[in-house]
Amino acid sequence: MFLKYSRNHVHFYEHEIPLLLELGIRLILTNVRRPNIIDLGCGDGRTLFALYKRGLLRNVGDIVGVDISYERIKRLKSNLPFVKGLVADACNVKEFPDQSFDFVICSQVIEHVEDDRALLREIKRLLRKGGLLYLSSVVRN
Repeated sequence: MFLKYSRNHVHFYEHEIPLLLELGIRLILTNVRRPNIIDLGCGDGRTLFALYKRGLLRNVGDIVGVDISYERIKRLKSNLPFVKGLVADACNVKEFPDQSFDFVICSQVIEHVEDDRALLREIKRLLRKGGLLYLSSVVRN
């Protein structure tokens, strides 16, 4: 079911950047030289593309997009070839050691995972001391 959804529903291009996300990126750019950024549950790269389009990714280090869908990571890489795409579960990104990222984006993902706490533990593990997290969600029943 999810694979079919991933193929048929492309979420890209026209995307507003939430003010809190923009402020977070600007803050981390002010405090960290070439910060590493990871987008957990990045989908097609919609948020990263919007940040790139606004010029907010100019002075960053590594940028990683993680999604459970191969199709979505393929689209991410075709539109943002400078972003490392990784097919993985956002709750278990074992490819990166502890404290690898200065900024974690996790938008509209937590409501889709079985164990919220597992996702939050993984975010805490990936985030460097003093790093920032942008987490957003829709209301879940």
